[in-house]
Amino acid sequence: MPHDTAPRGGRVLVCDDAPDVCEMLAEYLRLRGFEVDTVADAAGLQAALAGGGVDLVLLDVNLHRRNGLAALRALHGGGHAVPVLLLTARAEAVDRLFGIEFGAERYLAKPVNLRELETRIAAALRSERIPPFQVPRQSSAASIG
Repeated sequence: MPHDTAPRGGRVLVCDDAPDVCEMLAEYLRLRGFEVDTVADAAGLQAALAGGGVDLVLLDVNLHRRNGLAALRALHGGGHAVPVLLLTARAEAVDRLFGIEFGAERYLAKPVNLRELETRIAAALRSERIPPFQVPRQSSAASIG
């Protein structure tokens, strides 16, 4: 099956305190057609989100100053509706469950397969762009034609 090289689009914010991880993810995602910004901590995450225009966040759970799960909880508690994919070396079930309960779209263990990550990002962005299904309201007056 041929590899799809069409740009995907969307602005992705990578929040990880490991500079090499940020650099590698940013380089790969830019080559795949995403606009990418990187930050190293929860404060940078909040500042970037306050600036607007972020379509998706890749968030490391093991941030130094503030746990990524706490940052995720604050992010969604603060009214940000941006989708979040958690990236982490922590693969315990309880961490995955907390991540999903706090509003993450997915929980991906490091080392992550970059193609899978790209696919997950594209799927999350696609689902954000599709309006929720609404059942048409029935008129109270029925007409038979």
